[in-house]
Amino acid sequence: MALWDVLAAATRSGSLDADIGEDAIPNNFRAFFHAHPHLRLVCFNGAKAATLFSGLVLPTLSHDHRAIARQTLPSTSRAHAGMSFAEKIKHWAAVWSS
Repeated sequence: MALWDVLAAATRSGSLDADIGEDAIPNNFRAFFHAHPHLRLVCFNGAKAATLFSGLVLPTLSHDHRAIARQTLPSTSRAHAGMSFAEKIKHWAAVWSS
């Protein structure tokens, strides 16, 4: 297992993911996937991370790396109050135990 941010850098005018600026710079997933060839699932901490990955990272990847399974999990942020902490844990635990 690994945990890594989609973005290496970005400006953000507030604390919400919606405030991430257009200057977002993604982490080098091509190098990461090359260094970790046995990865079989990429999980995202919320929909914004998944959207950033799809828009900024996915187009830069090889066909094999684009084929790695992806799953969006509920954001762990307190701002995502539509789901209880216990519910979030259930979703995340299902991935960690697989």
